[in-house]
Amino acid sequence: NRLTVDGIILLDSPGWTVCTAHCKQMTITDMKQICYNPNSDGFDICSCEDVLIRDCMVRNFDDNISIKSFGGDNRNITMEDCILFGDCAHNMLVGPESKREAENHFCHICFRNIDVLEHKEFSEFFMGVMAIFCADNASFYDIEWSDIRVERMAYGRLFDFNYVNAYAETYGKSVRDIRMKNITCDAPMIFRSRINGMDETHTMEDILIENVTVGGRPITAEDKAVKIGAFVENVVYR
Repeated sequence: NRLTVDGIILLDSPGWTVCTAHCKQMTITDMKQICYNPNSDGFDICSCEDVLIRDCMVRNFDDNISIKSFGGDNRNITMEDCILFGDCAHNMLVGPESKREAENHFCHICFRNIDVLEHKEFSEFFMGVMAIFCADNASFYDIEWSDIRVERMAYGRLFDFNYVNAYAETYGKSVRDIRMKNITCDAPMIFRSRINGMDETHTMEDILIENVTVGGRPITAEDKAVKIGAFVENVVYR
């Protein structure tokens, strides 16, 4: 508890670069990562509360930040004022690994003022500069991306919200109250962004898409840049 990491450089990590497990009140600032190995996630935030990541430059072969759970909730997680470069995975991922027999929660999570210099993800089922993969009986809610700027996307989707059971034992429980605000993507659209529910009891609800532009054009309800799948309720465009 009450831990601060500030001003360090991490080069060529052999695996997960920074893993915080069951931490509270943790601040990471002015960290630089350049890591080329497979599985070199930048930040793996696992079952933590009150975590702030600020003013970092992160380039990894795998996910730049992945929020997971191995026996506890993730609450009040913020990444802000950072620069991300993704070589072969997601830049900002919530889930899917949330292994726990009882329900756990991913909530009050915010990504704010982020510059994405590159995104490249080749897995057909796991794409997204911004992604939520709901698995292992977890509930996902109050998650926001705001003031995100995507400069280049060699391969992938802008956002991808799905129920999955890969890297998991079963599907998740629910996804609701997801907000994307003031997001610009200068890169050409490679694949359509998507939001998918699974069935009547596993829905995506209350999704806000506000001032999100691709190639200078705002995303609207009629826009083909986004595919809204079945069992998705109350998607609001502004």
